[in-house]
Amino acid sequence: MKLDEKIIRSVKATDKRKQLADGGGLYLEVMPTGKKFWRQNYRYEGKARTLTHGLYPDISISIARRKREEVKYLLLKNLDPAENISDRYEQDIEFLETQFLYKHQNKRKIIIAITGASGSIYGIKALKELKNDSSIETHLIVSSSGYLNIISELGIKKSALKKLADVVHSEKDVGASIASGSFKTSGMIIAPCSMKSLAAIANGYADNLISRAADVTLKERRKLLLVVRETPFNLAHLKNMTSVTQMGGLIFPPVPSFYAKLNNLDEMVDQTVGRILDYFDIDTELLRRWEGIKNIE
Repeated sequence: MKLDEKIIRSVKATDKRKQLADGGGLYLEVMPTGKKFWRQNYRYEGKARTLTHGLYPDISISIARRKREEVKYLLLKNLDPAENISDRYEQDIEFLETQFLYKHQNKRKIIIAITGASGSIYGIKALKELKNDSSIETHLIVSSSGYLNIISELGIKKSALKKLADVVHSEKDVGASIASGSFKTSGMIIAPCSMKSLAAIANGYADNLISRAADVTLKERRKLLLVVRETPFNLAHLKNMTSVTQMGGLIFPPVPSFYAKLNNLDEMVDQTVGRILDYFDIDTELLRRWEGIKNIE
């Protein structure tokens, strides 16, 4: 079975090395540390040898496969790839450096805010999922009440939480990069979104970085998704949700997808987070899509 990006991103490290074959001797070796190396087995002068092509994702699937074909070419010329491949790939060095810079300078930037409503697991799960995607840079803001809920509900400390995001902003830092429309992002997720934060956004009351970043997202016509966590709703809540919807935001209560036949709370959270990220055109293994009613007779 040939590998693809989805398979590679989803594979998890274990206490033992794991090898994923791609054919022609090429395989991806997943180390216990989580690092992933492209390697290739070949035979030269009757002896089995292994060549390391590099670290994923710096070496993409397409580049690794290109290197596999170069190994085959060298073997046909009766040349040992281990001794000759470095010369043949000098032209790749500049390409890889350019690709690395392009990838890191052009990452999609997603803002994730966690406020004081119950359900901090939704924001945490989204962060964990996006951490596996090297094409996305996450910007995290957590309110003071949000931190309290994260500790209370999940037992996660601030130090561990901050490691989940690429960039962490203080709620009070209204001069942060994401407070300006000139700082381009792909949108913002507030999960969970308290009724206080909803009210601030609905009424343009940008007194902290969460509401300011949301205000910027709306004014720049970017995607804003609010995972509102309250029940039942009073009239003020409903009016505020209507206002945000009219401004271009998406109100997204974390309603379970019963059609997906989920087995437990973790799967319900996964399905909801999968739907949230799907709105931002981010494919994950979390989402179970509806395929119609089958076998009803």
